[in-house]
Formats: sequence, structure tokens, C-alpha cells
Amino acid sequence: MESAADRRFRALRIAGCCFAAALAAAQAASAEPYIERVQGPRYPGGALLRGETGTAECLLEVSPSGDVTGVEVQSENASLADEARTAALGFRFQRSTERTIVKIIFKFELEPGEGPVWLPPAPYGTVHLHIAEAGLRTDIAGATAVAVGFGIGGASSGKGDLDVRLPAGEVTVLVSAPEYKPLQLQLEVAAGANIEETVYLYRSRPSEFSATVPGERRRDAPTRIQLDREELRNVPGTQDDPLRVISLLPGVARAPFASGQLVVRGARPTDTGAFLNGQRIPILYHLLDGPSVLQDSAVESIDFLAGGAGVFYGNQLAAIVAVRPRFGDPERLHGVAAVDLNKTAAWLEGPIGGSTQFAAGGRLAYVNPIVKESLDPNVPFSAPLYGDYQASVRHRFESGTTASLLAFGSRDSFEQLGRGLGNTVSSRDQRIVFHRVQLQVETPLSSGLSFLLSPNIGYDDARTQSTDSIGVTTLDTRQDESLSAGLRSEMIWKRSEGVEVRAGTDFTMQRVSYDVDARFDRTLPSFGVPNGERTVGRGLRFIEDFGTYAQVELTRGPLRITPGLRLDVMRWSGRVYLMTDPRLWLRYAISPKWDVFSYAGLYHQTPQAEEIDERTGNPGLTPSAAQQYGIGVETRFAESWTFRMEGFYQRRSSLVFSADPFALADGTIANPLFLNSGRARSYGLEFLLRKRISRWVYGWISYTLSKTEELARPGEQWQQGPFDQTHVLSMLVGFRPSTQVEFSARLRLATGNPQRQVTGAVFDNLVGRYVPITLPVGSSRLPGFAQLDLEVNNIWTADVFRLGFYVDAENVLSRRNGETLAYDFRYQEQSTFQGVPFSAAVGARVSF
Repeated sequence: MESAADRRFRALRIAGCCFAAALAAAQAASAEPYIERVQGPRYPGGALLRGETGTAECLLEVSPSGDVTGVEVQSENASLADEARTAALGFRFQRSTERTIVKIIFKFELEPGEGPVWLPPAPYGTVHLHIAEAGLRTDIAGATAVAVGFGIGGASSGKGDLDVRLPAGEVTVLVSAPEYKPLQLQLEVAAGANIEETVYLYRSRPSEFSATVPGERRRDAPTRIQLDREELRNVPGTQDDPLRVISLLPGVARAPFASGQLVVRGARPTDTGAFLNGQRIPILYHLLDGPSVLQDSAVESIDFLAGGAGVFYGNQLAAIVAVRPRFGDPERLHGVAAVDLNKTAAWLEGPIGGSTQFAAGGRLAYVNPIVKESLDPNVPFSAPLYGDYQASVRHRFESGTTASLLAFGSRDSFEQLGRGLGNTVSSRDQRIVFHRVQLQVETPLSSGLSFLLSPNIGYDDARTQSTDSIGVTTLDTRQDESLSAGLRSEMIWKRSEGVEVRAGTDFTMQRVSYDVDARFDRTLPSFGVPNGERTVGRGLRFIEDFGTYAQVELTRGPLRITPGLRLDVMRWSGRVYLMTDPRLWLRYAISPKWDVFSYAGLYHQTPQAEEIDERTGNPGLTPSAAQQYGIGVETRFAESWTFRMEGFYQRRSSLVFSADPFALADGTIANPLFLNSGRARSYGLEFLLRKRISRWVYGWISYTLSKTEELARPGEQWQQGPFDQTHVLSMLVGFRPSTQVEFSARLRLATGNPQRQVTGAVFDNLVGRYVPITLPVGSSRLPGFAQLDLEVNNIWTADVFRLGFYVDAENVLSRRNGETLAYDFRYQEQSTFQGVPFSAAVGARVSF
């Protein structure tokens, strides 16, 4: 029998159960439903373009099935309200027992704000974004990504990466960055998923021109002009040939038409050295004013020193051009292909595994059909034919040591078009071939101390064939072959911010052989025209140069002093010469906007191989010497103007000049052929004015006023040097009205090179030809040089590649610039070999 206490306890228990059930029902009725899937709004195009932001408060009516059956929206912006309503209707909730009202406030922001919006419980997934520039695939740091409506987002890292956690469903992510067009990326995010997406942003306007030219403030070598890869890519008017920029810099005179070399401050082309990764190359440009022997993709940076080169460089009297190569992209694959009326080019680079990268490419040129059709058949002209290649592999070890293998080379020749006058050499075939292989190992020894070792080998082959226009003679042939080997080592110790020590050794050995098959004239009285007997000559020369150097860079406040010393042991023909070259740099910052600098140094150079041969030269020649001095000022006006002025003086001595036979005391005749009898001096002023008007327009004007004089032998009069160009003016202007179009123009004006004026001729019975009577060098000049080049680029960008169409017109004024004088066999009629006539290259270039 149930007691009263039991009945009371049972009633209390039933009441408790009823209360718990009622409480659970009340809680279920008041709890927010669980989101199964979201649908994010898109940013209205007009609002995005105008930069409008705002919020949209939505009340969602959710049916028991989980569908949204109605939405009430409150927003001050009608377009934002419409997008919010459409998005809210796409939400999906978990099933429930009754109809529910859910409040969600969508945020429309251009970048992440104070934080994400509040949402009911929902599943999430993770999205990894990599943000890069379209066409180039370069990483964009600082780009922002925000989930439209939800306020979830962040900024990309230095490598363009960003991780964001988003609710499951269809979400629109707005990705943007300064100077790029914003992009709305629609993603389907699954619960618990990890999604990886690459986003390519397109530029909204051209990037800033950023090429560094003289006038930029620098704290290193006073005369060094450095152009790195990013800067070179922005220099207009170079048509993917970054080394062409050098010809527009102060101090650079117009080079000889067919040499492929540089003329700097009046010195001979052989006095200026071109180096790739520290290894000398015979020519910097292809023949006949052609492009550089290196593709733009193969160049990481360029250092140009018109004077005052440091102790790192030896065996050179004048300027230095030092090119650092690219060793490929270590992260992704890149390629370039281009075709136009002059050449075909290709390039490929990328990673091999995680620690190795490669790069390879080449170019092949052919005769431009426009040039061929526009030529006068009676005017001599030579068309260039060339090919070049570059290949490299670099590996980084876990210890931090890097090993690089680099191979590159070039082949040049030209085809004679048109014909000449009289005994002018009008049929000429020239070929220059070179190959280089280099290994470089660089390792860190400790903090602030590193060591570099670089062995290299090289092969050069130069061949020349010629005949006169009369056609009664056979070919004259000369072939020079050179095998070279070198070893460079260097140690750099950065002791502190104010002290850096650099020391190393530099050894080169050159084996030069030549073969000459030439005609020696004799008289044919019945015809009175040149004919002759053929003679074959062969020779072999060895030239060795061992150099060691050290320099210390000392910085104290605004003053930087860099003293250095180089010792060279030069050996040839059984003779040894010890050369001592002290050099000094000074730079002082007068104010944050003004710098003054100066330099002084001594330089030595070995003679050319043919000049020390027993048959064709004088084995007793000694090294030539040069003293270089300079002082200048650099300044910057506001943010857009830079100005640089430099005065220089160079004194060269022991120069090699031809010598006449002379009688000795015993009555015998000595014929040394060459002697170190010459001297030369160059002095002048260089100016450069540059203005960065805006991102749309960029340009500079450089002007050189200089004088070069030579004294061939003691007792003679000073004469103008053969490369004395008193005035050289270069202008470069680039205009980019949009990201798709670029216009550029280059103007070069230069004084013509000095010549010997021919006043008459006499017939020499011994050789059977007329011999000209001339005045000294400088008695006449070639006409002034003037050339205007125009270039138009049209660039189309896709996500992973860029397609460009270009027109590069050279000498648009079709000016017949004379390169050298030519005469008939009696020296009564005069003509000139002319440079490049009007030439237009139309082509396409694709890069990925």
C-alpha cells in the first residue's frame, strides 16, 4: 500500500519531468537554427567601381524544412540591399519543428575591417589563396582578400600567400591590391575542406618607371651605374635588349659600325672590357650595331663604370661593363618566345627539385626583307647574321654553399649587299665566334665572411675574308683562334657597418694562334692594276696574367673612403712584367640630397696577340698604362628630378703604334713594326638630367662634351684620336597611356669620327697601284651621326601568359649615316660605307 509520502514524491517527480520537458521545448523554440550552407553576396559592380561600402541588415524567415522563405532588408544603399536579399534567400538551415526568424547583418567592405559578422553555428572550411600578377605570375605582397558580406579576410604575405577560414557554401571573395583591378572570386567551400586557389590580378594602370641611371644617389663605387632586372624591364625603347641602355649613358660615344664593342671617353674599343660573371667576353654587341649578345631573360643586372673601376678588374685601360647572369626561377616555370622580321628567340627557366634551378635560351637572326628591298644596289651595305645561346644550372646545398654552371656563346657574320668603288674592299666576309664555360662556387665561412672560387674556359674564333671590286684578285683570309683558361677567387669580410675588406686573385692564360693567307702586291706593267703573289703565315702566342688585389671600404658618418691595390704579373714571349695599380674612391654626403665624389687610379693592359708576334709585331712590347681621375656631384630635386655632373681626365701612355724601319749604328735596318711610342689624353664633362614626370612618362637626356688627342711618336704633333667625338647627345622618352600600349623614342646625335683627308694619289710601280696622299688624322671628319628610333608595343595579358605585338623602327628619318670613307682605285671618287638604313621589325612575343 502506497504511503502518503510515496504519493507526494511521485507527484513531485512527475511535475519535475513536465517542467523539464516544457523548459526544453521553450529552449528549442528560442535557439538559433544551425546553418548547413551559406550563400554569400556579390559586391555590386557599380558600388565596387565607386568604392562604396556599407551594411545590409536582413531578417530571414526560416521554414521548418530549413529553407529561407522571406527576407526583409534594411540598407541605405539599394544595390547593396538587392545583393543581400539574393544572398539571404540562398541560405540553408537545419530542419526544425517550427518557423524561425534569423537576423544577419551583411558587411560590404573593400578590405577586412574590424572583424567578421555574427553568424549562427555553421560548418567551416579553409581556403589557401596565392595572389600573383597576371601575365608575369610574380607574387603580390600586401594584397587583401575579404569574404563579401561576412567581413572575414586578411592580407597576403611577402610571397603572396593568405589563409582564410570561411563558412561552408558558396562564398564570394573580393581580392584587391593597390594599382590592380579588384577581382571577385566565387568559391564553393565544403565543410572541413582545404581549398587552394591561385588568384591573378590585372594592373589597373602602368607601374612606375624605375630604371636607375646616373643621377640616382648611390653609396658605393662613385662611377658605377647599376641596373637590376626589375629596372631593366621598365626601361622603354630597348625591345627586350637591356644592354642597349648602355649606349645611351653619359661618356659612351658611338661605337664603330662593325666592331660589336664600346667606345667610352674616346678610348679605343679594345681598352673597354666586357665581363659576364667576372669572365671576359670579346664583344658585347652583335656586329653592325646589332643587339647585345645576351638575351634580356639572361641578365640579372648590369654594372657600367665609365672610369674609376675598382681593383677587382685588371688588364683594362678604360671602361668596364660587368653583367651578372640570371640562373632561373627557383619556384616556377617561365618561358619566352618571340618572332619578328630580324630574329627568332626562345627562353625557358624553372626549378629542378627543391634546391636546383635551370635556364636556357637562344636567338637566331636573318636578313630583314624590308632592309633588303629598300637598299640601293650601288651602295655597299652589310647585313648582320648572328646566333647566340645561354644555359645555366645552379644548386644550393644545405650548408648554404651554392654551385653554378654557366655556358654561353655567340656567332656573328655579315652578308655584303650592294657593291663598292674601285679597289674598295667591297666583298667582305667576317665571322666572330666565341664560347664560354664557367663554374662558380660560393660558400659562407662564418658570419660576415664568404669565399668564392670560379674556374672558367673559353674559345674564340675570328675569321676575315675580303677581295677587291675589280674581281681580278682572290680572297685574302685571316683566322685567329684563342683558347683561354682562368681562375678567380675572392674573399669578402664585413667586419662591421663601417669596415669591409675585399681581397682575391685573378689568373688568366690565353693561347692565340693565327693563319694568314694574303696577297702581296707586285706590278703588272701591261695592265697597271694590282695583282700579286700569295703568302701563308702562321703564328702562336701565349699571354699570361696573374693578379692579386685587396681593398678596404671605410665609412665614417657622411664620408666613405675606399683605397685599393692591385698587383699584376704579365708574361709573354719569355718576358715578365710586374705592374702595381693603386686606386682610391671618395664619396661625401654634403646633405641628404647632395653628394660629391672623386676617384683616382692607375691601370695597365697587355698588348694584343698579333702585336707581339715575331712576324707581324714586336715581342718586346711592354704593357700600356693609364691614369684616371674624376670628380663629380649628384643631386635630387624633390621626388622627380635627378642631376649628375662629372668631370674626368685620362692620361694613357706606352700605347702601341706602328713604327717605320730605321737604320742602326752598324748600318743594318731594324723594322720593329710596333713600338710603345704613343700617348693619349682624354678629358671632358658629362651631364645627365632625368625627370620622372609620372608613371605614364619617363625619360632622360645625357650629354658628353669631350676631347681625345693622341701622340703617335715623340717629336710629332698631337692629333685628334680616331674615336674623338666632341659632342654626344642621347635622349630617351617612354610613354605608356595604358597597361596595354607603350610608345618610346630614342634619339642619338654624335660628332663624326676624325678622318685623314686625301689630297691626291701617286702611282707606285713597285706595288702596281695608286698610293693616297693624306693629311693628318683630324684634317676631316665623317658627317655627324643622327638617328631616331621609334617603338610601339601592344601587350595583352592573360592569367598565366602575356602576348605582345611590337613594331621597332630604326632610323625612321632614313638618314644615310656614313661609317667610313671609300675611294676608287685612283682616289678621285669618294663614297662612304653607310650604316643601318630605315629598318622596321614587326613581331610577336609571348611569355609565361
